[in-house]
Amino acid sequence: MRIFAHRIFLVALALTLCLGAEAKKKKQEPVYLFGYGVALLDSTTYLSAVVTLDSATIDSKTKVLNSIVRYSNQFRSYLEALYESHVTCTVFYDKSKAKLEKKYLKIRRRVNEDKSLKLTEIPANEFKFVWVPNEVEVKAEVIGEIAKDHSKKKKKKAPAPVSEPKEKQKSPKNGKRGTR
Repeated sequence: MRIFAHRIFLVALALTLCLGAEAKKKKQEPVYLFGYGVALLDSTTYLSAVVTLDSATIDSKTKVLNSIVRYSNQFRSYLEALYESHVTCTVFYDKSKAKLEKKYLKIRRRVNEDKSLKLTEIPANEFKFVWVPNEVEVKAEVIGEIAKDHSKKKKKKAPAPVSEPKEKQKSPKNGKRGTR
């Protein structure tokens, strides 16, 4: 009876973990974002237009846009290709377009007020963010491909290293190692 109760407990625990993992699955919902870049050498600021990504996901635990670094790198590579190199970029995002546009206008106002900064706005028809799959999805695909490759190939054993006998070190005749 004790073993039976133990097994029921393990099955219930496994079901709970499976259902919990299913509940934490990330929903793909539209996310609004824009890019912000600064060239520190000549004080130029770049702002992209607010765009919508339909299939982007936000991590429910950390509330951070998945693959945010990749979106920032997209904007940086665009700026470096067309304008100049050495641009520091970031991406602002939100689920609400109104909140993000408010943040966009606030940043734009601050840059316009600072007379030492030059603002360059990039319209939506020139630059648009491209959806990037999550790192977790990419890693799972890569791991799956690696597993397939390893199952197809036969593993060859590496030859055993040939060890050569070490030469005997000559010791002093009187048994002492050294004198100073």
